[in-house]
Amino acid sequence: MLINSLTANYNGSIATPGSGADIDNYVLGATVTANVTLTGTNTFTGNYVKGLLVESFGAISISNLTANSTSTSRGAELNNKNALSNASGVTLTGVNKFVGNGSDGLFIESKGTVTLNTVTATGNI
Repeated sequence: MLINSLTANYNGSIATPGSGADIDNYVLGATVTANVTLTGTNTFTGNYVKGLLVESFGAISISNLTANSTSTSRGAELNNKNALSNASGVTLTGVNKFVGNGSDGLFIESKGTVTLNTVTATGNI
């Protein structure tokens, strides 16, 4: 799955909880690795639950990720702990910012290597 420059801002409220984006190619019984790649600039600001949730059976690669000011939960959660291959890691390239979220700014669970580049995480609860 390849997505270029995804923006999802100000989704959800107390009355109707919602997240910025939920990308899920995590299918039980899958026998083929499917990677998730977000290129360009990817922004998730002011969402009520999570800014970005990615669950994948393959590698996760994201460039220039900003997930700020999520009200009640994590700015970004990236999970491929059940990937089909140990080579399936999580990679953040470019400039990545996680500021003022209601929980963790960035939370990663991975079966493979985690590689981070230029990460700022401040003011998260």
